[in-house]
Amino acid sequence: MTKNLLILILFATIQFSCKDNTHPQKQYYPLYAFLQEELNTIDSLPIAVTRIQEDDNKIDTTIITKADFRKITEGLIGNDVKDVKAINEFNETVFEDLELKDITITYTTDIKKSAISKIEIHVDPKTALVKSFYAERTDEINAIQIVRKILWTRGKQLLVSSTHYSKSEAPKNKVDRFNW
Repeated sequence: MTKNLLILILFATIQFSCKDNTHPQKQYYPLYAFLQEELNTIDSLPIAVTRIQEDDNKIDTTIITKADFRKITEGLIGNDVKDVKAINEFNETVFEDLELKDITITYTTDIKKSAISKIEIHVDPKTALVKSFYAERTDEINAIQIVRKILWTRGKQLLVSSTHYSKSEAPKNKVDRFNW
């Protein structure tokens, strides 16, 4: 009897929540929450964030503040995955590889106004924790198209590989690596 009552309540709840929902919100992996958790962990640890920049075969290493690192991260990824409407425009594909012990969740969109066109999250199936995520981002600034490949490795680093395309110059590559 109790089991039947629970099933009835669950069914009624689902029916009620779906009523008058012409465009239901999609439920995706909470990538923004993951980013905030990682940034909060970095803020709480007595460590430095090192930025290594490779540009025109020159390498420059600096220490940046955690506040600056947070701003960079928000500008690259955070603001784009925080907006529920933007996330709702992505299509999700999930692939579980038992041999590699990895779950890959891929989000793609064909909408041109979206700066981020692809996100790929790798999750450990045993712990359900993100191991890493990858994003592809394209921006246009002053007639220069910037294509970025972004790789975040949990608890270790953020790697941003950028290619700058201009009509008047050859493409320029730049790599920013943030370690903590």
